[in-house]
Amino acid sequence: MFLCGVDADGRIWGNTESTFLSIRKAFATSEGRMKYLFDFDGVLTDQTEEAHRVRALFVEQVERASGWTQSQVQRLFATAEQEMDLAPHDHGWRFFGRVSAFSNEDLFVRNNGLAACLDGWMARGREVAPGVKSFTELSSVAYDAMLAETRSGKLKPIDPISRTLMEGLLSQGHDVVVVSNSGTDRIVQLLESVGLKPEAHSVNPGARLRVRGDARKFELGSETRVRPVGPYPVDVSRPVYERILREEVPSAVIGDVFSLDLALPLELARTESAHFGGLRAYLRVRPYTPSWSREYVQTCAPTPHASTHLLEHLSDLL
Repeated sequence: MFLCGVDADGRIWGNTESTFLSIRKAFATSEGRMKYLFDFDGVLTDQTEEAHRVRALFVEQVERASGWTQSQVQRLFATAEQEMDLAPHDHGWRFFGRVSAFSNEDLFVRNNGLAACLDGWMARGREVAPGVKSFTELSSVAYDAMLAETRSGKLKPIDPISRTLMEGLLSQGHDVVVVSNSGTDRIVQLLESVGLKPEAHSVNPGARLRVRGDARKFELGSETRVRPVGPYPVDVSRPVYERILREEVPSAVIGDVFSLDLALPLELARTESAHFGGLRAYLRVRPYTPSWSREYVQTCAPTPHASTHLLEHLSDLL
């Protein structure tokens, strides 16, 4: 586990409401100027429409490659998802075979996990769909096609409150950095669409509203570093994301996917408290948020290293 635990006397760390409130008060009164590090997709956007569009385009790609009908492809997908749902801790977005994020953590990850599951069937010699060499490649094509539709204005995923939130945090003297697997240009365009003026980190690393896209949070290191959360073996070996965190040293991290966004910052706060101590980790709650990550964040009491919070509404940060 990352932060929760039992001390030598059998007491759960800070497992009282008064401890929770006192630590939060200490953070609030000593924070001054803060640096908020936001994920993008699923945090500042509602990914539902985009993810469903990726799924529809993925079905079309498999139809073309296999010669199957839509109903045949959908039955194949449903069979794979049944397997995924029986053991979600064994399925998800894979990086060279290792699960980087679990199939029930968000809708984009579920699509990636579906493709990985089907590719796994083929790798084990199972007949899946004729003419398909890689479901992961077809899923990637579908994702890129969705991005083009969003870029053209056909899809509008940005959360309207994003402008109020960003302007509010900036007016309070805080800094905001958006760190995401999505490309910088996509993020900048969507934030500009609601009237914000973000700058790419590569152009102005001192800007108070910056975007660091292509963060590759999913990229795992050569050595596995697993921190279990129930049956979920969360790998915190994420060298590209870790480099960004060390450069930014955020006061707060906000993400909707525990494995990708929050696990590593919490691990750094635990192991390097002198550098990352006092971190606030917020899990942006969505309809798809799995119970395991919600319960972990909700029941993990604050410590001197960090505190975890469920974020039902972005406006709660103001």
